[in-house]
Amino acid sequence: MLRWRGKEVPLTLAGKGTLDAAGLEATATFPLDIRKLGLAAPRFFVIKMEDEVEIEVAVRGPAQP
Repeated sequence: MLRWRGKEVPLTLAGKGTLDAAGLEATATFPLDIRKLGLAAPRFFVIKMEDEVEIEVAVRGPAQP
């Protein structure tokens, strides 16, 4: 669930990860329609940005003794 300024967007992530004695490492991607957060992509004369973007996240952490 992504929460921002009172709005909530459920997320489904596709990713991969490893967990071993050294720690955790994981990456994932998901599409996000920023209109669901009450936002809109800026519009310029010759540049058009999309309202739907692909987000990539990474999580890394060491193992705890």
